[in-house]
Amino acid sequence: MIIWTVTCTILMALGTTLYFYFQYHDKKALSLFWKSFASGMMVLLCGAGLASQGLPFWESLLFWGLAACCVADCVLELHFIAGMGAFGTAHVLFILWIIAAAPPVWQSIVIWVVLYSITGILYRKIIPTLGNKLVPFLLYPAVLMAMAAMALMLPFTAGPRYWTSAGGALVFAVSDLLVAKGVLVGNSRACQHFTLALYNVALLGLSLAGWLIG
Repeated sequence: MIIWTVTCTILMALGTTLYFYFQYHDKKALSLFWKSFASGMMVLLCGAGLASQGLPFWESLLFWGLAACCVADCVLELHFIAGMGAFGTAHVLFILWIIAAAPPVWQSIVIWVVLYSITGILYRKIIPTLGNKLVPFLLYPAVLMAMAAMALMLPFTAGPRYWTSAGGALVFAVSDLLVAKGVLVGNSRACQHFTLALYNVALLGLSLAGWLIG
């Protein structure tokens, strides 16, 4: 597990670095390739973990959720709505995986209300300017926060091995909201670097579940 994790994490960092390098040199195709390569390393890490336990990776909702993220990384920069749809698909797959691990509990509803309310407060100035993007923007955080809210309860309902998944889901929620902000109104380079670093941490937390949980 350690060798796989270190190797895939290093390759993910390399892919992220090359993504920014080619992005800043106006080579979009190459930049998108390396961005998807980076997230693809987490798909590989999860698949390797499942295989090490004798589990078929193609039957894992977690694996396909990570694969959907890999696709969405490329699509989002080509078409915003389609990219949100791809990420939304990933989050639905993660939610189904979470539900399969443990039935939802009422505390998740409270957490969802808090997280979604915080989202509304943080983006209160952007929401009125969205126009035809308003509905997908409101729906996407709803699904995103539902995933985070249910994942945060997993360590208590399904066991402590789910802490990496819970942390990954929460960080994912934060990073995706920053991505949405960047697409809609722009982010500084420093914020872009920070956002993608958070996203990588989120994917790492989720992919490790392939080794710890299966």
